[in-house]
Amino acid sequence: GVCETVDMILNVAGDEVSPLEKALILSRKLTALFNEGNCEEGINLANNDIIPILEEELSKNNDPDFSQKLFSAWFDSSIALVKLYALQGNSKSLEIAENTAEILQMNNIEDVVYAIKLNLAKAFALTVIGKIQESVNILSSLEQLSEYDNPKFISKRNLIFALNLVFSNVTDGLREILFEYAKYAENANDKIGKHIYKLMLAWLTYQE
Repeated sequence: GVCETVDMILNVAGDEVSPLEKALILSRKLTALFNEGNCEEGINLANNDIIPILEEELSKNNDPDFSQKLFSAWFDSSIALVKLYALQGNSKSLEIAENTAEILQMNNIEDVVYAIKLNLAKAFALTVIGKIQESVNILSSLEQLSEYDNPKFISKRNLIFALNLVFSNVTDGLREILFEYAKYAENANDKIGKHIYKLMLAWLTYQE
């Protein structure tokens, strides 16, 4: 898997890897750790070994192209941290989401893809914490964006939408929605989503 590959690379490289290179390599683990539900390791890596290193390098780097790559890695790591905290039900996820939004605004970064990723992560956090209506409002606000019509974004949106229905105990028409989303997940090669929809369908069968 991804985590094992990253660990192998770092073990082979040893002391030849700079702190920045190590941070960039480790950042590849965060999404995999989220998918595994390994929140503690992901949170510790992001807070101690990835984000501070990237922020330090960003503060002193003057190469626009390289700074853009560093910022992208920092942003993706911050989004992963939002989701990792959210999976724990920790409201710190919302604090990090707001801080990330503020940094985008301070730097006059108006990237629609960044905005979608950030809002999807925030919607997920709101769902898990139990602020369902706020999550629904965010998902609704994204529907008008043409860039939103992307399989990866739609897969995430579907999952959050389904979780909102389940957590709200809305069962009318839910089976059909879950089958539709499971089929979409399969076509989009979203194995995690497909597995979660199966669990939701099992829960729904039990409820009935």
